[in-house]
Amino acid sequence: MPSQKVAALGPEVEKRIAEIETMNLEQVSASLFCILDEVTAGTTTPYQADAIRRAAYSRVQAIKEELIG
Repeated sequence: MPSQKVAALGPEVEKRIAEIETMNLEQVSASLFCILDEVTAGTTTPYQADAIRRAAYSRVQAIKEELIG
């Protein structure tokens, strides 16, 4: 269940974070590039982008643990 902080970011960001939790490494990378573009365009706030970045980092760490064992 998402924390209250995630819910405060909005349903769209909450949905993206949930999607990241099931992505593979290539998809996480592509998602981060999209977020950078959105921040540059002004459609995503830096606060929202940081929350997504933290979720992506957590996913990358989980993938690393899966690979290492």
